[in-house]
Formats: sequence, C-alpha cells, structure tokens
Amino acid sequence: MRERPGYSPLARLIVTPRHVEAAARHIAATGSTFRSHVSIWLDEIEKVVLQHVARERPRSPRSIRQALEGSAEPAEIGRALDGLELMGLVESWRGHHRVRVPLFERWIRTHLDTPPRRREAISRARASRLAIGVTVTCLLFGAYWTWLRSTRSTRAAVVGGCRFELDYPDRVGAEEPFAIYAFQDCMAPEKHDLAIEPVLSSLSITPPLTDCAPDHASCTAVWKPVAGQQAHESYQVRLRVDRQPTVTASIDKDRFAVARAIGEKTVPALAFLPLLLSVIIAFHKDMKRYVDLLFRRGGDVPEPAPLQPSPEPAPPPEPPRS
Repeated sequence: MRERPGYSPLARLIVTPRHVEAAARHIAATGSTFRSHVSIWLDEIEKVVLQHVARERPRSPRSIRQALEGSAEPAEIGRALDGLELMGLVESWRGHHRVRVPLFERWIRTHLDTPPRRREAISRARASRLAIGVTVTCLLFGAYWTWLRSTRSTRAAVVGGCRFELDYPDRVGAEEPFAIYAFQDCMAPEKHDLAIEPVLSSLSITPPLTDCAPDHASCTAVWKPVAGQQAHESYQVRLRVDRQPTVTASIDKDRFAVARAIGEKTVPALAFLPLLLSVIIAFHKDMKRYVDLLFRRGGDVPEPAPLQPSPEPAPPPEPPRS
C-alpha cells in the first residue's frame, strides 16, 4: 500500500480475504521470496524431498522413497523427510504429506524445477500409461473388427439373360431374426418368381417384400427368416428362380450371439475410453494445475482505489470572551 499515490499511514485500511489472496499471489510470484532461505536451511536431498512433497502430496514415506528412487539412498530420503518434519516444513494432513505453509508450497511449485531424474521417471510413467491405453484401445478395435461387427456375403448366378445375387449374413444366433436379400438384374424387363427355402436347417421363412414387376429389369426381394434351434453348425438356404434351384448359401451358427450383439453396440462407443483415461491419469496433475491457474487468473482482484487520507479533525471552538 505504501507504493500507491496518496498513501497515508493514518488512513483507515479494511483488509478483506481478496486482498490477502492477491498479496499471497504476489509473494508466490516473486522469485526472491524464499530462495535464499531455502538455500541456507536445506541440503540437496532435503530440497528434492521438499519439492516432491509440494508437487505430489504423497500418501506415505514409502511412496516418497519409491518416487525418488535413484535420486538418493532410501535411508537418506527417510532422514531428509524426518528433518523436514522436525523443522516444521512438512506435515501429514488428511492422509497426505504436504508443506505446512501453503504460501511456501505455492512458491515451490512456481519457482523450483523438478529434479532431472524425477522428470525422467515421470516421463517414463506417462509413456507407460499412454502405451497401456493405446494397447487396450487397439485390442478393442481389433476385437470389434474381427469378431463383433456384423458381416455379410453374396453368392451370384446367371440364368438366361439375368443375373441373380443372394445377399446373406455370415452368422446368426438361435432365435435371432435376420434379413436375406435377392437381387435380380436382367438385360430386358422380365418377370421371375423368386423364392428361398431352407436346406436341412430350422428356419422360419415368411413371404418376401418385393418390388419385382413384369416391367422391371432390376428388382429386389427381402426375406426376414428366424433361426431356430438345431444341431448343425450352419444354416443353409437356397434361392429358387422360377422354381429352379439357382444359388445355395451357408450361414454359420453363432453361439455367442447375445454377447456379440451387446459388444457390437457398446465397444465402438467405449473404445476410446481407455485411451482417454490413460491421458487423464498421466496428466491429471498438470491439468489440475493449469485449470487452477486459469481460474486464479480469471478471478484476479482489481486494484483497489488509492486510499484517501482521513480528514483532519476540526479545531476546537474558542472559549467565549468575558
């Protein structure tokens, strides 16, 4: 306040929590605030432990020793942690180790760099988590592409001047309805009787929906049969054109139809979830810090108006003259 114009040591000053927060941000942003004191108080191992506690807030001394493995001997790390606790710089609070003075902790995060070995360990951990997420995502997509997604096949034959093609699924489950398409393509408009029939298979076949007409050269007929229970491992159907057998197709029996139907709808939607989770786990602390910094910047306290000196007291009235 002294640096502002119009400052008066006798002016009334009302300190609000927002003023305190703005002052704390100013102190934490000043690089010389704690630097000389940290250099005097602490040795190199204690600095490393203090930086790790300020940045990670670990849960136990064991996690600290594991995280700082390679930076120092485990016994030295334990002694450094005990020394920091005896000096009152580190405390255990709600199951986490943290720096006792929040302003000091904020200053450490702002000005002290993570040790090189710790940065390498963090990079390796992030790479391993991302690799796991990418691997699981690739496996889910591979399972969907090779086993879960529905595929169809075609069989074709030429009769006279017309080509007939049967379109059918590669596999169906018991009690599962499915669709079979028969396509007709002729050189000239012709009317043909298209029908399908089961061959040594338990299929319930209903009349088709068709747009074939005598004046159409090309048309389509659609059947929607239902697969029944049977011992054979495949369902066979035959396309008849004008009551003559033309094309025969074989459809595999799917014993995991229920699981495949569920996975076909859910796996594509959830395939990127492991990758997203791995990215969040790998970078959640950085994202939390950036979001916190963003909101702090967005909520900066405006500069208060210069304090006005209090008015001078009025002189006492003169006594009446006798």
